[in-house]
Amino acid sequence: MKISAIQKINNLSDFTIEKPPSYPVVIPGAFNKTEAVRSWTPEYLATLLGSKEVQVGKSPDGVHRLDPKLGIPKGGEYSTTFGEYIKKITSTDEEAKTLYLQQLHIQDLMPELHNDIDIIINTFKNFTFGYPQIWVGTGFSLVPLHFDQPNNFLIQIYGEKRLLLFSPKQSKYLYRQPFNSRIVHTSQIDSFIDINQPNLSKFPKLQNAQLIEVILKAGDVLFIPPYWWHQVQGLSLNISVTYRWACSFKQVPLSFHFYWLIHRLYKKFKDHRMSFLSLH
Repeated sequence: MKISAIQKINNLSDFTIEKPPSYPVVIPGAFNKTEAVRSWTPEYLATLLGSKEVQVGKSPDGVHRLDPKLGIPKGGEYSTTFGEYIKKITSTDEEAKTLYLQQLHIQDLMPELHNDIDIIINTFKNFTFGYPQIWVGTGFSLVPLHFDQPNNFLIQIYGEKRLLLFSPKQSKYLYRQPFNSRIVHTSQIDSFIDINQPNLSKFPKLQNAQLIEVILKAGDVLFIPPYWWHQVQGLSLNISVTYRWACSFKQVPLSFHFYWLIHRLYKKFKDHRMSFLSLH
């Protein structure tokens, strides 16, 4: 596996939001002066959001996969309060290693928190983003290899994360799910990819893959382009925020156009068949 360094931009204002780059970039320290980086510790958020009901993902080995048949978290989810979740992951309880609170809309938790991260909308005025989402995890949580369709700013607020990123051109080495899968945006490599000792006996094509490795520290902003594969690993107790926005037609790799077409035709045929059977 060949590892490349990620490209950097000095200032958030230097990022061209209307025509973003076709490769990942990091803007180190772009959020350093925000209230979020100054104040958002797990304990502080627990004082604000303690009674809020949240759904927490659970996985016995800390790898938060999706069920290929159902398209939902494979380890299941359970309901608790934000305060109880923080209490659990900041304790020495072994169960903490199995938990991960993912992609909760800040709008639903406490809209006032938007003020602490408003540098994004203030920098890119008159541009439409989806509602920002918050992620709170431990140094044991891992989201295996997958891609997202929207453009994505991943903002590290507290702690550290490590990401491995692969271009869409590397898909032929990454064991993409078959087109009839419920989780076509994920890889069949649903475990930790160790770049020093990849599991080549099970996934031999990995040896040909090229990747970018980046470690995000509090205040850093990472841009992940659409369809770029990424594995996300917590290195410590951590809090992140994501801002997403729609990709353009030109940003969709040619090979993915065909892949999505086949997937949609298959899904349409399957839905039609189920509807027909239910009537007879």
